[in-house]
Amino acid sequence: LPKPFQAPHPPVWVAASSTPAIEWAGGQGHSILMDPHSTRTDLGRKRRHYAAKLAEAGFTDSGRVIPMARLIAVDETADKARAVAKRVAEWTVASYVGPKHDNVRQEQRDFGGKDPVDYYLDDVMIHGTAESVVDQIQALGEQIGMTYLMAAPMSGRSFRLLTDKVLPRIAG
Repeated sequence: LPKPFQAPHPPVWVAASSTPAIEWAGGQGHSILMDPHSTRTDLGRKRRHYAAKLAEAGFTDSGRVIPMARLIAVDETADKARAVAKRVAEWTVASYVGPKHDNVRQEQRDFGGKDPVDYYLDDVMIHGTAESVVDQIQALGEQIGMTYLMAAPMSGRSFRLLTDKVLPRIAG
């Protein structure tokens, strides 16, 4: 039988993005914080892989809090939100991608054959109107089992709209 989950005191979360990090954390029975740079599809795959590694080591993921970090842009129109997201995607790519960063990553990204900025915009970030963002967050819950969103708003306006228009609809 799997060992029941008992949070260490204080609880331990390990930021885990790469496959080796996920495997190590699962093998040790640690809870993980999932990264903001994976696509929605990769996030689901990594979440399932983590659960399998926990089970192999005799642990369960039942009752665990597994935060999933997502970059979020919310605005009055989809175009305005996309413009905010694009600025952040450009900064993110400039800060984390390229030869000067290749030696620090355990796994190399291929961006699915896309331009890295488009990759972030289309496959990683959540952006749109409040209604669209609600739908995207709920879809993550349904499709990959996200139960804890660690939201990283991309602008002051995104923060206000997320707080005022999005979170009340998904929390209630």
